[in-house]
Amino acid sequence: MLVSVEHGFAWFESFTNLEKGRHVPRHYRLDRMHALLAAFDHPHRGIKAIHIAGSKGKGSTAAFLQSILSSAAYRVGGYYSPHVTSYRERFVLSPQPATDTTLLDLMRQIERHVKHAMTSDPTAEPTTFELLTLLAFLLFRDAQLDWVVLETGLGGRLDATNVVVPAASVITPIELEHTEYLGNTISEIAAEKAGIIKQGVPLFISQQQPEALKTIVREATRLGCPLWQISAEVRDLVSEGNAADFTLVRHNERFAVELLLPGEHQARNAALAAGVARELLPQLSHATIEDGLRRAWLPGRLERIGEAPTCYLDGAHTTESARAVAEAFASLTGEPRVLLFGAAVGKDVGALARVLAPHFAAVVITRAGTFKPADPETAVAAFNALGLSAHLQADPAAALQLARTLAGPDGAVLVTGSFYTVGAVRAL
Repeated sequence: MLVSVEHGFAWFESFTNLEKGRHVPRHYRLDRMHALLAAFDHPHRGIKAIHIAGSKGKGSTAAFLQSILSSAAYRVGGYYSPHVTSYRERFVLSPQPATDTTLLDLMRQIERHVKHAMTSDPTAEPTTFELLTLLAFLLFRDAQLDWVVLETGLGGRLDATNVVVPAASVITPIELEHTEYLGNTISEIAAEKAGIIKQGVPLFISQQQPEALKTIVREATRLGCPLWQISAEVRDLVSEGNAADFTLVRHNERFAVELLLPGEHQARNAALAAGVARELLPQLSHATIEDGLRRAWLPGRLERIGEAPTCYLDGAHTTESARAVAEAFASLTGEPRVLLFGAAVGKDVGALARVLAPHFAAVVITRAGTFKPADPETAVAAFNALGLSAHLQADPAAALQLARTLAGPDGAVLVTGSFYTVGAVRAL
């Protein structure tokens, strides 16, 4: 029997964990998730959800939405992935967080069911993410929430969260990612993400590449979904540091807020969240939406952790997210700027290096934690090929110390490339 919450998460992780990069196609399906939910009397049914898919900005958009709903005094649950330091970060309940007693009780119920089910049918073995998702739905049901904000883990169509009929679907920007699961083109990946779209459910679309937008709009039109596109619905978006200013066209409503999450990309995420909130809940006051945007925060999103030199953490791991973070970091800091970079195997480190290198005077390469396989030597070669001397230090603590030394007291360090790299440094 599980003896603690940490023991429970360790037991969850003993199952196939797709986040660790194990490409096992038979595990990527929905039938087991439906069976798990049925065994617990369908805890996902009856919840009022906002379902979010995309390649970047999912977590931040979810945080903005959860914060807006919390500011409106709703009881709200948020389900996020991946975590930075602890699995506990994935389950955010407000205003009252889940207690260890509640978590452990639910984990033990899940353990009893899974062990019994696997005794009679070994093929019933769930994945780690399916167990985490089941736990989230059980927590949300027990907390009797008004709203739930769900972030997909991988893709959309076959993601374990794709069992709800939400009040709204949201698709954030799409890039080439997880091609071993989702496809090799933007259109193929967009089709997987568009799998969260449901018949007649309003769809909110952030900025997209043309191929992705065409695929998403075609599916939304087929399913008769009301459409809201940021390109048409938001104007005059301006970002400077933490300040965000934008106008929702449909309501001619201007927002000017100081965000805890800096950068133009976060201003765009905030505008998307404000648009969703305004359309779903027109009764919300302007002040409530602004207050929610102002309070939203997540770890590992240009999170400032140190001074002299200034040090920021960000889990950017796709080309466009890395570009956005590097530009925001440069606008917030002075020279010399030093990059501490660690990416998991499978990432396009060459493309990441090309968008990051112009912003830095030096780079230190480290391992992306121990959660997923890493190949720091490939990253060293990628940055060296661009004429930026890369220092290899596999140990994250030693790598951070080297980066701080290279930056000096007046410089700045950005830790990025993977949430696992960020988690390893944040835990120091």
